[in-house]
Amino acid sequence: MFGGQGARSRPATVRESIILTLQVFLINRVILTIISFLTSKLFYDVPGRNHDLPAIWYRWDVLWYIQVADHGYTWSPPPIQSNLAFFPLFPLAMHILSLITPFSAYAAGLIIVNLSFAATLYFLHRLVLHDFAADVADRTVYYLGLFPTALFFYAAYSEALFMLCCVGCVYALRLRHWWVAGVCGMGAALTRQLGLLLIVPFAMAALEYWRSQRWDGWERAKPWLALALVPGGLAIFMMYLQTRFGDPFLFLRAQAAWYRGLAFPWEGIALDISRLAHLPGHFSAHTRGALEAVSLLDLSFLVLFLVLIGLGIRRLPHLYTVYAAAVMLAILLTPATGQDQPLALLSVSRFELTLFPPFIVLGLLGRSPVVDRLVQAISVSLLVLFTIVFVRGRWIA
Repeated sequence: MFGGQGARSRPATVRESIILTLQVFLINRVILTIISFLTSKLFYDVPGRNHDLPAIWYRWDVLWYIQVADHGYTWSPPPIQSNLAFFPLFPLAMHILSLITPFSAYAAGLIIVNLSFAATLYFLHRLVLHDFAADVADRTVYYLGLFPTALFFYAAYSEALFMLCCVGCVYALRLRHWWVAGVCGMGAALTRQLGLLLIVPFAMAALEYWRSQRWDGWERAKPWLALALVPGGLAIFMMYLQTRFGDPFLFLRAQAAWYRGLAFPWEGIALDISRLAHLPGHFSAHTRGALEAVSLLDLSFLVLFLVLIGLGIRRLPHLYTVYAAAVMLAILLTPATGQDQPLALLSVSRFELTLFPPFIVLGLLGRSPVVDRLVQAISVSLLVLFTIVFVRGRWIA
């Protein structure tokens, strides 16, 4: 579909980027809508009384975001789970939109997710065009839209907003729009902890610019001043926690209820394999099979992204590769180490979804028609499977 060395080698116009964005957006929405609708009608065990769209996507973290949007933050010490583990920008946007419109917080969340996903596709396409041919940019965006965990761009999760902030920040850095990059980086840091790692590409871009501007002191300082906005996002949340609860680090303490803790980068992988080999006897055969399948998928996605990042060392701008490596290291340093959690690599495949450099590498590799067809076939198949699992109320990522 997208293979071929000579496919659209000329630069794409803004109009073409918009058209491609709409195509990928609609393909993603059509697939997920049809599969979720059929799942709700064909399977008797879909949770909830209302099996209509979009009620069947009212699952898992969606409930936490709605709780924060409607009722604000509350603190309960571990092992009780607290909504302070969820960063504020997405639920705050849901709350504000529900106040100024007749929509509920859930409906507001879906509107934000749809707008954010569409904007992410557009800016990712423009970002890739900054360094590569149009055919690579096209495949990058398509592969993202068809990725197995792209269902989290459909549900009222923060992934779409977070990726928009990350892509927007890096795109602004490439254009040297420092204050725009700073605002986007602040938004990312207010959406997810991993947003703080945008400091890495920001500092690399600022250092490069510093060296190129030998005489203009203000121009040399501007990127560094804008960079300060990124940790400023986390600082705002921490100041709120200090004022409201008397502890600026409660968002870290809350992670313990989800069994997360610091570990060596290889420890999560070893724990995941070890725990699945010695699952407690109280798990049923069905539960054991499900846990083994999810663990295998998490390990597979982890290996895939590590390989793609490695392949990107010689193919991508160093800024992208270093950023991707930093994010992957942060993910590996915080596995689910708690004894009651059998999946040490919990949610890895979802966390990786918002990391854009590996998708660019896939876009480059997809110049081979064989690779292109393989990526599409596997991605769509798993996207359909993951959607069925999620709509049925089972854990997938």
